[in-house]
Amino acid sequence: AEFARSYDYLLLASNFGTFKDNRPGFHKLYKDLSDKAWKNGTELIKYVTKRGGKVKLDNSHSKITTAELNEAKSLTYALDTEKRMAIETHRIHEHASHAKCPADYDPSLSHFVEEKYFEDQTETIRKLAGYGNDLKQMWKEAPTKQLATYLFDEYLQKQ
Repeated sequence: AEFARSYDYLLLASNFGTFKDNRPGFHKLYKDLSDKAWKNGTELIKYVTKRGGKVKLDNSHSKITTAELNEAKSLTYALDTEKRMAIETHRIHEHASHAKCPADYDPSLSHFVEEKYFEDQTETIRKLAGYGNDLKQMWKEAPTKQLATYLFDEYLQKQ
């Protein structure tokens, strides 16, 4: 799932880095999210294989159509993606830490998930939700939507 998420964010980054939609701030945001998802995926593989497990990579990924995603919709998409990942991470943590079967109880996995995912996911969700709200508010208050988007993109570049 991490690699699929990285791929989706990379598609979004490339969409906002074109001559048509030149939004360097959005490009940077999604490129950073892509890099973080890729790093998390490789760390997870290292953790699983270090413990003798096998990793089965899933070829599926979401079928996003970047042409349909404007700036606000892309932020909503990213926020929804991060929320889905957080729910799945909490499910894995709960299974490992509150297992009814002693064979499924895995405090090491529970600790790994807490340490590597929880705080970062919470911060990313909070940041994306804030960005989405800020952009929508700017669209309401600015003289033009294009000016608000440009100013918000400038803000993202500095983050």
